[in-house]
Amino acid sequence: MKCRHCGSTNLKVVESGPHQKLVCGNCLKFQKFLSKAEAKTFLQLQKPVQSKLAQLTEIVKQQQKVLADAERQLVNEQYHLVSEALLKAERAIPKMYHLDIGDWDCPTSPIGVCVYDTSEDPACDECLFCGIPNERT
Repeated sequence: MKCRHCGSTNLKVVESGPHQKLVCGNCLKFQKFLSKAEAKTFLQLQKPVQSKLAQLTEIVKQQQKVLADAERQLVNEQYHLVSEALLKAERAIPKMYHLDIGDWDCPTSPIGVCVYDTSEDPACDECLFCGIPNERT
């Protein structure tokens, strides 16, 4: 049986005082009054449908949970991949030096004098090439 107004097959029995009536489950429009026997038969026919609907609803909820867990795991894995890529990029980018060119001769320096990294060694205690301090004794 279909709703006369919207065509839906989602019908349900509703008590209206001492009577039972058949209404559309979607648009709630009245279809017809049912006798006690008709209402009982309709409800018995609906039980397997309702049971199957409940089972399918539970399956959908479980699948939604599985999907949500998979999405969380994917986001977590993407986060770790991006973090690893950023760490690799940081390691690949050469370190920024704040260089200070000294006055002392340095046999291992490509420019012939000592060079100091003042960002790591503000006191110029160690030449980047020979390791000798700027203030030599």
